[in-house]
Amino acid sequence: MLKRLKLLALIGLAAPLGAGGLTVWNQPPEARPAERQLWDEEAAAYAHASGNVVRPIARDYIQQQFVSVMAGGKGPDVAHVWVGALPTLARQGLLAPLDDEVKAWDQAAFVPQVLWDPARVDGHLYGVPRDSYTYILLVRKDLWVKAGLDPAVPPANWDALEAAAKRLTDPAANVAGFGFAPTAEAFMDFVWQAGGDLLREQGGAMHACFHENPGITAMSFLRKLRFEDGVMQTDPLASREQLAQLFALGHVAMLVGVPDQMPDLISRYGLKPADLLLFPLPAGPTGLQATHAGGDYYVVNAGSDPAHKAAAWAYIQAMLDPLNQLKRYKRMQELGIPMFPGAFSTTAQLNGLPEFKLVQDTLAAARREPYLPNWPQIKDHLETTLLQRLFTERDADVEGLMREAANEVDELYL
Repeated sequence: MLKRLKLLALIGLAAPLGAGGLTVWNQPPEARPAERQLWDEEAAAYAHASGNVVRPIARDYIQQQFVSVMAGGKGPDVAHVWVGALPTLARQGLLAPLDDEVKAWDQAAFVPQVLWDPARVDGHLYGVPRDSYTYILLVRKDLWVKAGLDPAVPPANWDALEAAAKRLTDPAANVAGFGFAPTAEAFMDFVWQAGGDLLREQGGAMHACFHENPGITAMSFLRKLRFEDGVMQTDPLASREQLAQLFALGHVAMLVGVPDQMPDLISRYGLKPADLLLFPLPAGPTGLQATHAGGDYYVVNAGSDPAHKAAAWAYIQAMLDPLNQLKRYKRMQELGIPMFPGAFSTTAQLNGLPEFKLVQDTLAAARREPYLPNWPQIKDHLETTLLQRLFTERDADVEGLMREAANEVDELYL
């Protein structure tokens, strides 16, 4: 009983909720039995400590469905959502602000500022980072070694990336050295590395600036890989999912991706962790290393009553408690659940382990996306009206098209 009281004090639990319990989204489906077992074990530990029944909802976060149930008053008390959706949900009034709770949380300082920034919307904090990712280079180790490249030496800059992509490309074996999906997120990282940005505040307003010299430098480099060097995949508009399949089949040796693709590559395509190399994105011509950070964030339902909000916050603290995170790490090893760097909260202080060093390194160079109200529309506009053309038209007027797209973004969205 004393042990339970200590745990209750540690995670700040309010009084038990009674028969209604705490409704929690994101329980893994039965089709993923090991993940389901781990989730159920953690929920049972929370229930034992708090006296609150956990009512699980076995649904992944899908924004339209989530918004519908939340707006209808039947949403969960607590869930984790993709950070890119958080600003929209907050501005729709669906999420409870967590400023006071985070201010009093003794683990808050272990979360880097770059992860807190996207959770702050209109001056209030609406989410707590559950995990994290940054864009990286995913590499097939067998193809890397076969090309005579050292698996301990990642490409340090764009020149080294280009040289490695050339050595990895083998047309006879249908292997492309470098896979790249023309998305706004991936392009943005190269613009940052060139010393620029996609959007910039001027005169109290945001304006597109991806058409300036750094953006042109980044696009010119990527187009060189595509059209001059011929090191990219055959289909220049391949999606991230299609690139992952080509990568798993050995037809793409290196691609711009995220660490949380690893579990899917392992469980769906049969790759092993030892088959993969994970490298930070290289520095651009300015010497800058840059990548953008993201992840899933715990959120609390604004429509829950005060007792359920308090219990939801206690649940979040329990899940992110360093001891629980370390226990999760060991349990995932025991259950054979594929792990990726960033799968754990930074509160767990797992960066001392070799496989998580990449998290520490990349978060130091990470930036946040500009999550403006129209950011999804801006990204879609960039991809459909600019990036797709520049990766399919060899003779495209790069500067003219980029300038035109910047003007359209300003007029339509900013």
